Amino acid sequence: AQWQEYLSLKYEIEEMRLYSSVAGYVITEFTDLNWECNGLLDFDRAPKAFHSAIPDVLAQDILIPRIAHTALFSGEVANIEVSLSVFSGRYKEIGELVWQLEGEAPQEGRCDVDSASISYGTQMLTTLSIPIPQVSAPTKSTLHLSLLAPNGEMIAHTTQNLVMVPSALRQIGQSKTLYVPHSSDVADALVSVGFTVTTEAIEGAIGLFTQWDSIAQTFVESGGKGLLLVASPEALANENPLNLQVESRDKEGRWGDWCGGKTWLVPSVFSSLPDTRTYDFEYKAIIPDYVLLGAEADKTLAGIYIGWLRAPGAFLVCQSVGAGRLVTTTFTLLSSLGTDPISGLVLADALTLLSK
Repeated sequence: AQWQEYLSLKYEIEEMRLYSSVAGYVITEFTDLNWECNGLLDFDRAPKAFHSAIPDVLAQDILIPRIAHTALFSGEVANIEVSLSVFSGRYKEIGELVWQLEGEAPQEGRCDVDSASISYGTQMLTTLSIPIPQVSAPTKSTLHLSLLAPNGEMIAHTTQNLVMVPSALRQIGQSKTLYVPHSSDVADALVSVGFTVTTEAIEGAIGLFTQWDSIAQTFVESGGKGLLLVASPEALANENPLNLQVESRDKEGRWGDWCGGKTWLVPSVFSSLPDTRTYDFEYKAIIPDYVLLGAEADKTLAGIYIGWLRAPGAFLVCQSVGAGRLVTTTFTLLSSLGTDPISGLVLADALTLLSK
């Protein structure tokens, strides 16, 4: 939870400092309180897990990395825009920007930076283009960025998390057959990542449904295995044998403030994902707009709670329905399938769950 706080704190401060018109800000609280966990120190005024990283985001001069997608396939290029926010006035010249990528296939590099325009405020320094190396399994690595003065003195340091996924996993559907009775758009996305798609309920095929109707109910209750993707309240009728209801995250504060909510995943279920401890920016493409209510606790395998275990909601539920089995999820898995690695990995884990 403390590292989740740091990810949010880092992003929010960086986002404010991208704008030269923002000349200051206030952080509350200095320490945690009985009912608040957003302090820089904990309730006992002891350092939190991220204590050593605080200077990276609270210094007078900080680096600000921005990248469109933090999860990429091997062979792709991470294009990272790097800006500098300056308040100290200590440095009139910049020497170079040094970067180091940790992980299975470490890389490093450096580039000169034009410091002619360095002044108070924020300025764009450069765009780093870093090839994503081949990895043997989905991996989360840290990219370190260090800005040096001409004499080698450290001006600023920051980090950027990157998830790297083997390029072979782009075809996540190889050797799998899905029964898709409805949308052809859905079928096209699935075929593009290697699935065999049929409109007939053939033996061995897993059903993929975008709405719970008589077709889906008959398939699952008669012994089939199905995946129900819920993208709107209309996908799941108010009265259904699943005993699930769909509710917008706009209700009960389920979008969460920066330290007011916690999204969680059962690690053993999502074994393909390199990080289930924090809900980092690699999950951006699959963020749900809705939660599922009414699910039994032991059937809920991903979800969210607000504050002190308030307003819990499910993002993924696995349950028996008649003689069959169904996974129901509000994760947005198809819109970026094939281009976003996390979409494919979560879809694969959901299908694996059905085969157990």
